[in-house]
Amino acid sequence: MLKTLLIIFLVYVLFKFIFQLLIPAAKVVGQVKKQMNAMQDRMEGFEAQQQQSSQKTKVREEKKSTVGGEYIDFEEVSSK
Repeated sequence: MLKTLLIIFLVYVLFKFIFQLLIPAAKVVGQVKKQMNAMQDRMEGFEAQQQQSSQKTKVREEKKSTVGGEYIDFEEVSSK
């Protein structure tokens, strides 16, 4: 009789441990993984956007330098 009660108590403690600690911990791990993947996707999108804007800036700078030519300051020369 005592042995049966001890087994029932151990089974109860084991189920309580599994359903109150392990399963919620597994859910939390899954949520953290989803959040990390979402953060990584956002960072990749941000990096792609930064690369596009830097490429546009380079193209604009190249157009500016080739359109006007080189600027030379005018220096007045005095004749004596």
